[in-house]
Amino acid sequence: MEQNKLYIKARGFFEELSQIPRGSGNTEAVSAWLQKWGRDRNLFVVRDVMGNVYMRRDETPDKDPTLLQGHMDMVCEKDSGVKHDFNSDPIYLSEEDGKLTAIGTTLGADNGVGVALALAAMDSIDELKPVEALFTADEEIGLLGAADFDMDITTANRLINIDSGGDGVVVVGSAGGEREKLILFYDAIPAVNTPVLISLDGLKGGHSGTEIGAGNKNALCVMGRVLNDLYSDRPFNLISLNGGLKGNAIPRSAECVISTFDAESVIRRIAELETLIKGEFAHGDPDAESFRLKAEKIRQSRRGDYADYSGKLSMLPPRDTGRVISLLTLAPNGVVRRDGEFIITSTNLGIAATNHREGEISFVFESRSSNESELDSVSLALDRLAHVLTMDIEKSARYPGWKRVYNTRLQEEYREAYKKATGGDVSMIEIHAGLECGLLASKKPGMDVISIGPDVSGAHTPKETLDLASYERLCAAVYQLLVK
Repeated sequence: MEQNKLYIKARGFFEELSQIPRGSGNTEAVSAWLQKWGRDRNLFVVRDVMGNVYMRRDETPDKDPTLLQGHMDMVCEKDSGVKHDFNSDPIYLSEEDGKLTAIGTTLGADNGVGVALALAAMDSIDELKPVEALFTADEEIGLLGAADFDMDITTANRLINIDSGGDGVVVVGSAGGEREKLILFYDAIPAVNTPVLISLDGLKGGHSGTEIGAGNKNALCVMGRVLNDLYSDRPFNLISLNGGLKGNAIPRSAECVISTFDAESVIRRIAELETLIKGEFAHGDPDAESFRLKAEKIRQSRRGDYADYSGKLSMLPPRDTGRVISLLTLAPNGVVRRDGEFIITSTNLGIAATNHREGEISFVFESRSSNESELDSVSLALDRLAHVLTMDIEKSARYPGWKRVYNTRLQEEYREAYKKATGGDVSMIEIHAGLECGLLASKKPGMDVISIGPDVSGAHTPKETLDLASYERLCAAVYQLLVK
């Protein structure tokens, strides 16, 4: 088999995957499709209770196989105004100048390209050295599938995760992480005065691991500044606050509704703040043009959109409004510590969501660190903030970091394969993002692990773009590594 045939197969499988809704928490259909795909090819397939799918040639494991691994779920984000139902609609692909994107939504290259490449290898199993595949569920919401997968089912001592990298990059270490959810409970009171909608959008956003150090503004933190500015001179009551969709994505937009006795003054001040904040962007930053901050009175006909479960507008008492503003302005966010250019520790406020029926506003943080004690320190800071503001805190999805091991056999074999396939060399790096490698490798001490991937930019945003030439080179390198 010529090496480019692996790429052709992978492209086809990626297009098939793009027809199947597979947002995190909604992986039943894609999990079933993967199970059927393997069985249709007479492979030995196991699908566990989490929806993870594992496959190999037959019930008797090959000697010294290589396990290819990726996650089946994707982050679901869309541009403002785009009508797309991620529970039922396919991803609409667009190719131009060697770049693959989606129309108005995230592309799902993270991690559809990894799954598709592993499928291409399994579809060519008779032409390759012993190979197995593992497709995990719900990676994007806390590595849930990998945490529950029983690694005893495989005899592989070599793992290639296909969920990172970039052209010519081999990842050999990554951060650990934890998810923290702070919950503010409030006793609603009837809304009085004039309801005003404040909306903020047009920010770049990005992956809260790989792009946390890029200086991209967090929409919820910006909203906190805006609300604090307004509250200082024009006290109001908060009706609702919502922003962000994923804990591991830097939020691009946010909106809140307030009840104010001076709506006209609020609207004027918001216009001033928009100009002020635009002035903070770096020269030439496209966010300066796309950023929008506006305020408008809510028409009587639209008040139902913001009503509570009883159909009436309700609002937070002054003390609870102040607690929300304090959380938005005091919580740690962004890079906590660097070592030179490398980010050691960070946290990201990814979601704020109001639930009128339960009388609560929840705030979801995603914290990461290459150092367990520093991750504990960030967790403690959020603990103490929750205590001071009398909020509940729930912690979940703790996963270990992946500590680098130098000059392993798999590292050197992949370096040679990449050079043979492309003529170029690879760089071995550690990254701040969390990968499933640490979790899976911890279940098999001594496992030789690398993580690779093509050039994907704008992950976790509707600007997600796959460089197809880099994907072809990746497939060629994997083929050279595995070919008999």
